Amino acid sequence: MATIRCPGCGRTEKVFGIEGRYLVKCGECQQEFVAYILKHKPLMPVDLACPQCNAAESFLFSGPGTLKVTCGKCGREFLFSKNKDSC
Repeated sequence: MATIRCPGCGRTEKVFGIEGRYLVKCGECQQEFVAYILKHKPLMPVDLACPQCNAAESFLFSGPGTLKVTCGKCGREFLFSKNKDSC
């Protein structure tokens, strides 16, 4: 699902199951504009444990990259990295 927004009046509309470049006419203000709808990678669930208190943390991440994670139990900040090969 994607959301497109009219640059003229700001009206938003959700579109499903399509990708590509489309000429869109706003149903509110009648302005025509080009909308680019890109395919994205689904977010994958990642489970890890805090290195300080061992509390379980779970979140969605599409990677590759590095995230700064704050433990919900003890507040410690730590880094989680996922390289391109492990995605």
